[in-house]
Amino acid sequence: MNILHTETLFGWGGEQNKVLKEMLFMRERGGHNVFLFCNPDSQIALRAQNLDFEVITCKMSKKTYPQSIFALLKTIKSNQISLVISHASTDSWVCAITRMILKVVGFPCVFMRERHNCYPIKGFASKIIAQIPL
Repeated sequence: MNILHTETLFGWGGEQNKVLKEMLFMRERGGHNVFLFCNPDSQIALRAQNLDFEVITCKMSKKTYPQSIFALLKTIKSNQISLVISHASTDSWVCAITRMILKVVGFPCVFMRERHNCYPIKGFASKIIAQIPL
């Protein structure tokens, strides 16, 4: 199976460490092809490349949603991704919109959202989108 993890944060912390450990587990124990879609010059990009993962970089921020969505669509289709796992807030929004587009065009791909903290979801739109099954 081709699996894509997404991450927007630039620094290094527990979330990024967990993402890389999951990627290693999926590749080594599950035999899956695992990719990372993240911001250029992020710590996770450098570490994933050092572990011989295919890393696709794209500037992801609230200002670049359209470009990020287009790049993610292209990545999913060109790599025949079956499962996308998002981890941070911004990439989860990019994934949610991308999933809606893929659903309309009939491209089969499962999306998952992992939360790495215990803080409640704030904001009206975030609460609504959190209830929509991806």
